[in-house]
Amino acid sequence: MNFKISNILSIKEANIVLNGLTVIAGENDSGKSTVGKSVFCLVKNIAMSKGNFFYRNREKFIQNRLDDLKNIAKFLVQNKQEYDNLAREINQFNNNFRSIKTNLDGNKQIYLDELNHLKATMNKVSKSHVIDFEIIFEELSEVVTNEFREKFKKNNMQKLLDLTFDRDFLKHYEHEAFIELQDEIMGKKNEVLLKRDKIEKVYENGKLFYDVTFVDTPVILHLYPLL
Repeated sequence: MNFKISNILSIKEANIVLNGLTVIAGENDSGKSTVGKSVFCLVKNIAMSKGNFFYRNREKFIQNRLDDLKNIAKFLVQNKQEYDNLAREINQFNNNFRSIKTNLDGNKQIYLDELNHLKATMNKVSKSHVIDFEIIFEELSEVVTNEFREKFKKNNMQKLLDLTFDRDFLKHYEHEAFIELQDEIMGKKNEVLLKRDKIEKVYENGKLFYDVTFVDTPVILHLYPLL
């Protein structure tokens, strides 16, 4: 398995073969931790984008958008009864969503049909109002598409890099960088392209590791029982 890195902190370019137990040795500030942190961010992001972390965040995203719809409904209606009717429709959609959320991708059409029904109901009420909630319904429709997962990968990778490298990971005076992990035998590759400290692209055609842990200093192992 090959690991490649370019223009991350002090490393201009490196190509490392990961084969069993791999030891990277060098002087202080030569880039040892940079390699470890880069592998961690790349592998961790793919694991988080395919596991429960992604599904929990997607569910939270949907719940937040439904709350936004309820708040908008308060401005759309003329009386309490009309609002209660809209809130009931939103709650019904939420209940139907919860019944299929464990396999939302497999029940995508059911979800979209329910969403279109809710949208049609709110359209009847909002025709004479200025407030537009079209963007919320577009976002709710997008959660079952590959585009939503790709956006999640990019945003999550950005957060991982920012937190792990303290928002400073691009080699000084450079504008582009990449991190890549590839197994030619399995035909799988995970890659991240960066431009000016921002994620340009996240590519993966299969998970190479189930998960990953990064320990910056062995001291943490002695403190672990106390944490």
